[in-house]
Amino acid sequence: MRIFVALSVLALAGCQTKPAENLPAPLPLADPAPVSDARIPATISHYTLGAYVDPENELIRHEAHKIQRVENAARWDLRPAPQSSPLVPLSEKNGAPSATSATVVTEAHFKEPVILAQDVELPHALESDMPSSAPVNPVVELEPAIMPNADGVIDLVAVALAADEEINPFAVRGVATDALREITLHIDGIVSGATPCVLVNGRTVVPGESVEGLTLIRIEPDSALFRYEAHRIRIPVTGKSTRIRLAL
Repeated sequence: MRIFVALSVLALAGCQTKPAENLPAPLPLADPAPVSDARIPATISHYTLGAYVDPENELIRHEAHKIQRVENAARWDLRPAPQSSPLVPLSEKNGAPSATSATVVTEAHFKEPVILAQDVELPHALESDMPSSAPVNPVVELEPAIMPNADGVIDLVAVALAADEEINPFAVRGVATDALREITLHIDGIVSGATPCVLVNGRTVVPGESVEGLTLIRIEPDSALFRYEAHRIRIPVTGKSTRIRLAL
């Protein structure tokens, strides 16, 4: 009897129904985007058209070619977007706060007085003691002189030949080698001070002295001016040697 009771309990336990599960409801579908605001391009299909005879003229035959067919036209909404919020003009209410009366009084109280510049007349005794104003950048006028060419050569022999009125400008100028001499001057620098001088060929030369037959006339900011007979020669301080051809 106990066996039947146990079997009945097992049978009834197997027949129990499983409790239903409460599944979450599906979310609602999202609203579709407005088609009027979308920029939809045109739908174009490509087809191949075979060879055919012109229906209007039987003597004309068209070859096979590709064609494009617009399935759906493009839809573009080019209208400007609506304004989200109206423009609010800047006023005293929403702008910078206005100054109060207390602030104005404080600023007026601590404001420094403005002193206008006035011309001050000096006593006559002090005017004579003040030094006269000198030009900031004095302009040095350079007198015309012969300068070396791109090769660093000054040919005074050619200058003497060019002074002849009957010379042919197209003729080749040839001078015998034994009729001229060539000297070389190398200016190392300019020494300024109480007694300015020029370093020429390793020696100091002051204005009035001669070197290689050339007399130093003046020392300029970046060159030296020499005199040879009736010629003025200006040699710049470039660190390169200058060759001068002189007639014997």
